[in-house]
Amino acid sequence: MVERPFLRDAIFYLVAAFWTFYILYKGSIVFLEAIGYILLYLLYVSVVIVGRKIYQHQKRRRQEQEQAVETYTPETQEQAPGGELSATERLAVASILGVDEEVVRSITPLPHHTSDHDSIDNGRCI
Repeated sequence: MVERPFLRDAIFYLVAAFWTFYILYKGSIVFLEAIGYILLYLLYVSVVIVGRKIYQHQKRRRQEQEQAVETYTPETQEQAPGGELSATERLAVASILGVDEEVVRSITPLPHHTSDHDSIDNGRCI
C-alpha cells in the first residue's frame, strides 16, 4: 500500500466524518456548512491534482539523474581537468546540480590517499 495517498485520503475522510458527526449532533445543517462540504471536496481534488504533479516532477527528475549516472563513462572522467574532487567539491557540485551527494560520489573517483606503505621508501619518508 502506498503511504502518501493513503494518509491524504485518511485525513480528508476523518475531517469529513467528524464534520458529519458534528452536524448530526447539532441536529440541523445550515447553508454555510453545506457549502463547506463542497469546499472540502474541492480542496481534496486540488490536493490530489497538485500532489500528482509534484510526484510526476520528482519522478522525472529522478529518472534524469539515473540516466545521467548511466551515461557516465570512465573516459569522460579522465578527459575532465582535475579528475578528482574533494569532499567539499563533490558537495558543491551536488548542491549546484540539485542531486544527492551520493550521485556525485558515484560518478567521480575519490581522491587518492597514500598509505603509510606508499610513503616509506627503503626506510626513508618521501
